[in-house]
Amino acid sequence: MFRHSDGAVNIQAYFDKALDIRALINAQQLTLDTKDRWTTRPAMAGEQPSLVLGDTADTHAKSFRSVDAAVRSEFTGQPLGSLAAQLIHLEIMKPQLSHALSVGMRGEATLRELGGTLRNADWHIVDTVFNPDRPDRKSRPAIRGFHPDAFSLVLECSGEKDVMPLANCVLLTERGGLDVQHSGRAILWTPAAGLEVFKNVASARQQLNLRLQDADERLGLLENLTPAQQKIHRNYSLNTLRLIEGNVSQTLAQSGINLFLARCERVHDSKQSTPQKRTALQALTQTLIDTNLPRATLIAQAMSQRQTLPAWLGLAPVEEQQLHIELLEQYRNSVTDDKDYLHGIQTLEEYVRQTLKTLLKARFPEHTLDPDLIEITPNLALAGPAQTLVQFALNHANIAQGSGFRVSSTARQQLPATLDQAAVKQLLLSLNIQGDYGKLVTEALSGSAAIPRQLRFVQQLPWQLLQHAHGLKLQRHLSPSAFDLIFQVLDMPDAIARAAVAGANAIVKPLEMIKTAGATAVQALGLYLIGPGTGNQGPHILYAPYAPGSLFTEFMNEADVVAAINTPGAFQDLIIRRLPDSEQTSFKNLLKSSIGEVSEITLGSTSIAGNLLTQLYEDNTRLLPRMLASQSKANDQPDWEAIRHLFTSGIKLIVGHLPGKLAYVRFLWQAYEDFKDSAEGLQDHHWKRALQSFIAGAAQMVTLGKLSLEASPVSAATPSATEPVKVPLAEPQWSRIQPTAPTRTSLQYFEAPTVALKDLTRNTADGTYDDPASTLRYAPVAGKVYGVAKPGVVWQMEKAGVSGPSLRKTPGHQLVLDPDRHTVHFGKALSTMINEYVADREVRQSFNIELRGMRNIRAHDPVKALKIVRAIDTARYYAFNSLANLVQARRLERGTRLDGFFRAFFDVTDVNENLLDKIAKAIIPVCQALVDDKDELLGSDRFIVGSFRRAEDASTSAFVIDNDGRKHVHLTPKFFHPELDEYRGHLTEPFDIDDHARATILVHELSHIYADTIDMSYMEARRPFSDLISTLTHHGSNLKDRQALYQRRGLSMDTPRDELFARWSSSLRSWVSLDSIPAVKHIGKKILKITGCADMDAARTAFMDPANPDIRVDTMLHNADTLAHLIGQIGRVLDPVPPPTP
Repeated sequence: MFRHSDGAVNIQAYFDKALDIRALINAQQLTLDTKDRWTTRPAMAGEQPSLVLGDTADTHAKSFRSVDAAVRSEFTGQPLGSLAAQLIHLEIMKPQLSHALSVGMRGEATLRELGGTLRNADWHIVDTVFNPDRPDRKSRPAIRGFHPDAFSLVLECSGEKDVMPLANCVLLTERGGLDVQHSGRAILWTPAAGLEVFKNVASARQQLNLRLQDADERLGLLENLTPAQQKIHRNYSLNTLRLIEGNVSQTLAQSGINLFLARCERVHDSKQSTPQKRTALQALTQTLIDTNLPRATLIAQAMSQRQTLPAWLGLAPVEEQQLHIELLEQYRNSVTDDKDYLHGIQTLEEYVRQTLKTLLKARFPEHTLDPDLIEITPNLALAGPAQTLVQFALNHANIAQGSGFRVSSTARQQLPATLDQAAVKQLLLSLNIQGDYGKLVTEALSGSAAIPRQLRFVQQLPWQLLQHAHGLKLQRHLSPSAFDLIFQVLDMPDAIARAAVAGANAIVKPLEMIKTAGATAVQALGLYLIGPGTGNQGPHILYAPYAPGSLFTEFMNEADVVAAINTPGAFQDLIIRRLPDSEQTSFKNLLKSSIGEVSEITLGSTSIAGNLLTQLYEDNTRLLPRMLASQSKANDQPDWEAIRHLFTSGIKLIVGHLPGKLAYVRFLWQAYEDFKDSAEGLQDHHWKRALQSFIAGAAQMVTLGKLSLEASPVSAATPSATEPVKVPLAEPQWSRIQPTAPTRTSLQYFEAPTVALKDLTRNTADGTYDDPASTLRYAPVAGKVYGVAKPGVVWQMEKAGVSGPSLRKTPGHQLVLDPDRHTVHFGKALSTMINEYVADREVRQSFNIELRGMRNIRAHDPVKALKIVRAIDTARYYAFNSLANLVQARRLERGTRLDGFFRAFFDVTDVNENLLDKIAKAIIPVCQALVDDKDELLGSDRFIVGSFRRAEDASTSAFVIDNDGRKHVHLTPKFFHPELDEYRGHLTEPFDIDDHARATILVHELSHIYADTIDMSYMEARRPFSDLISTLTHHGSNLKDRQALYQRRGLSMDTPRDELFARWSSSLRSWVSLDSIPAVKHIGKKILKITGCADMDAARTAFMDPANPDIRVDTMLHNADTLAHLIGQIGRVLDPVPPPTP
């Protein structure tokens, strides 16, 4: 049939129909929704991806590394004495570089074709064009009758006459030429994005121009321009595509050589000493001319790594893989020093050992007996192998203890004659594990001393359970709706806070059973039912800690739960074990009497109204002593095995899942062995380090898994000069909340994970909650409970005196995160710079994991790496110009740009040597740190992305840590998303808004390190220069006036005296000096030191003194944002050198 239809018949559908046996069982089954629980296809669980594909990828990776190592060794060995010597060496190397580039290009195409992210026809084009045996246009073979062509890219830049060839980039057309109708598909290769396919040349041109107009997308293209061509604050566009007639690989290699030499030329021409130049040149040689081999290697490694994972994860959609890895990352972040809530509690084995020693000493005082040297050998071989007395004592009654055994010694010492089977049994009966050890456990987990343990439990458990539940979802043991309900209750554990989020209808109920109508509900301790809540449809999920198998079991409805309870088996046994002892017999008899019938039992309807996680902790504390009594009960062996593994030391590979306990789950253990660093971490017993290494490797796999058959289109930006529309604050909705997003996880410090709003007093006026005992205030924000305060005009998250992000009230009177996450509010009213036009959105293209060093950032998040590079380049541009302009300012000529700026900025009547000395002393260390090649920022591990180490990190764009010897700069999500779109379309000339913002933020942070600055006032230095804002529209005019006034009043003579060095207190209704506010007291002390004053009032007087500007200048130059603004203003242009005086 398939052959006669010329392939038109869907043969897979016919196979499915032939394999569908449901009608043979019951015809009605065909009408039921399978809910992905039944299929004719093989189940994914247990199936592994192609091992042949993994071996192929490994072979390719080995080949790529071999070629790359040879080229890299030759490249790094080039002579550095002169540019001419380098040129000669690289010309000799060109054939080798060309070959490496050919291998890299064809390698990526081959692997992506194997992985299904590149069509076979597109692979054929790349393979043909980069064939080293027929490398030029004349010798190139035809593909289906057409000869593909290759073109280089040429850009044009606003304000420049000459065009700019783009190095390392090439465009291939399927049928040759550039005619849109006849040239066919187009394939673009750039070092940043690799191979990208477009439907035709017109689409490729359009997308290239759109990328060049986009602040972020263009970075991957502009990095291929020479340093002299990379202009700051310019517009770029595609000029032309130039046909490559000769060897394409050699042409690309030559362009890469030219780009590299241009970078080296800048170093050779610099005024550094010879050793400094050599160091800088050596740093440049560490980055090989792009051959695409590293990218091809990463793709091969990603394909190989995918084989180490179970199919349910390795073959999952990349979005699901990313979520799983982010859940693991949050689980890792929730653990400190490899400690869980049981850390420090004596292990069950150690308790048994010590107790046996005591009992043996009391019974046989004349002997010194070690229970680890006493061996118990069962009489029956089937009862198991010989064990030490300690191991034997830990057995369940069903194992070996019920049969006869012999007692012997593994040492040379003679055992007492009376130490026989009967004596051992008496010793075991005297262990009193439930009583004595149970009391020890209860005391450790209860009372005020257990608060740190409870905190570890509630912080770690949600991520541990979510990772497990998500795995079940990918294995199709949980439906998407069931996982969503679990996600809701674990991400938002407080019932009141969760109910305030639209669409979050999940509730949690203790599993309670009612025998007959009107009877009292009986709770099964430690079992919970997660459901959709009254009036909502959805599955019901049983959460059963310490149960054999899965922790979560999904049911369609409550009737199915009752039916499962009524079915004899392990599940019913678990339910009975968790009932009170007084109820077990009656329920056992009731269930036995209703076998095969519909049970009269119904489930209770009381949901947990408070904090789910604290309830789980309290119930767990009650459950563990009961489980310790299970050793001698015939039906309780699963509980005893769980409790044995729970109370062990260290982090071990376990079967199953123990909530709250750190352990290596089996699939991760198998994967660890294939990740070298992870395996070494495991051997060294570093749980967090091993997990971090695994996450990094898996993240690389997922990043490359996002490659698609065709290039992702960039939307055209349409900046409008018309009046923007204010965006109203949106009420929190579960569909818009992303629990692993940085904006949510970065706020964990301010969470109150053990607070239950039901126990607090609600303030109806503002929706907050008061704790009468601690006088602290809390509020639900997007489903979570946070500590809040209103020190000034706006509500803020607050904990232990540390202020977090600002909050704003929605029309529904709920507090939500301020969408304008950059503007700070320290005054009596909202800051005039608040952006009411920004929507509350979350950009989620990138991973929320910690990345250290530019190498890791480039590998896992190349877009962020490019943004960092551009920020450094822009900051260096300002720094170079600032150093040069300061030299010219020494002429002390009146009427120059800087003369007028300094007078206005510092409120001085005259610019003199003293003022310039102070400015130079402040900014030169920062500028030199940027331009000094000895402190190479791009080649170091100084940048860290995704790290939140302090409470205040959640509300900053970047931060540095005091006394950090390695001078790390931590970059938060705010750094990469400045949210300054309101300026687009309102500037009078081309200006890189986002690059400028990131550059000034970087300068701000470096000033803390190199200029000993503090944050006494924020100038909003990250915004475009106010004189560039167009006043043709009302919005532009208003924006310019607001910014100029704000920056003028930030820290100057125009700052109102009572606002200077102070913040507004809503509770006191007055301005409070910085030295009186605990969180910023160190800033107040620094101000007093700078001004040389005894108190803040005297400091204000000294700062405002018009006759003596020195103190004012010194103070302003110690403010980080002032210094960042100053460097930007001084270095925004390179001032022309005035003609010599005749």
